[in-house]
Amino acid sequence: MDSPKHMELKNRIKAVCVIFKLSVREFERECQLNRGNISNMTGALGSDKISKIIARYPSINLYWLLTGEGEMFLSRSEKTGSDAPGKEEPAQREEPAKAETVDRPANRTHEGAAPAENDNSLLQAHRELIGLLRTHIRLQNEQLRLQNDQLRLLDEMIERIKNKGKVL
Repeated sequence: MDSPKHMELKNRIKAVCVIFKLSVREFERECQLNRGNISNMTGALGSDKISKIIARYPSINLYWLLTGEGEMFLSRSEKTGSDAPGKEEPAQREEPAKAETVDRPANRTHEGAAPAENDNSLLQAHRELIGLLRTHIRLQNEQLRLQNDQLRLLDEMIERIKNKGKVL
């Protein structure tokens, strides 16, 4: 069974959507991707599309996005080109993060929002992410069950073939 760090690219993108409070369609629009590029993807995503995602959300750790390893977001010291015009994230446009903090949505305060509201929205985003991970685990368990059923059937077929050979 895959651990969260090895979840599929599609699920990592969905996790980003949860953190930024975007639907997959809104995320596709933000990144100038065609409708369905994310929701209909079954494997890899082309480098042109990955480039658009990173151009739009430069704080996303490219290595994490591609491999699932490391942190979802880069620290401020790791970011490059994030101050370029047009490359800000929606939350950054509302109020920039403090320089000493890691540039993550959890560390940003939305204009006019009380800290408790931000905690609640972060908690809700984490709950949604946990829900996605639970779904991923459930699907992986179902896949394992089906593969075990296939193995059992193959074992039965092999046994039948061996028994036919003994009869002849």
